[in-house]
Amino acid sequence: MARSQVHMSLYDCRALADDLFGKSSISSLSPKQRWKLIEALKEKGADVNNPSLSKGKVLAEELYPERLEYWQGKFPRHRPGFASVEQLAWIEALWEAYFEDGRAGKNGLRGFIIRQTKGFKGGPVGDVRFLKAHHIKSIMTPLKARQGKKK
Repeated sequence: MARSQVHMSLYDCRALADDLFGKSSISSLSPKQRWKLIEALKEKGADVNNPSLSKGKVLAEELYPERLEYWQGKFPRHRPGFASVEQLAWIEALWEAYFEDGRAGKNGLRGFIIRQTKGFKGGPVGDVRFLKAHHIKSIMTPLKARQGKKK
């Protein structure tokens, strides 16, 4: 309904889901991801009711396998000097579970990465894909600290 209100094709809606979550299959989205997709459509002008989700506790450990599968698909081979797919998956899982506050989704993570890498060689980095191995500690330390406080 929201998609049709903003005159968006199913193909374009799938592309939006892919941009937001790394997968274009809307039916495979989690309830939280579907809620976020509808919120994105509302930002584009859709006038629909999107009931808030219960504030169930989502652990990074639950999000990690999905993020790992995504990054393994993007980078099937080792990238010398860059963060591993396992590290990328943990960064995103920790961010979504313990930092995501509904403000900016991936843009919030991008801002965090920029702030954390601006003083390093090759910094600042604006996208998780381009994190180098020497950036990982500056990203993971605050994420793990927040994880410990939220459990």
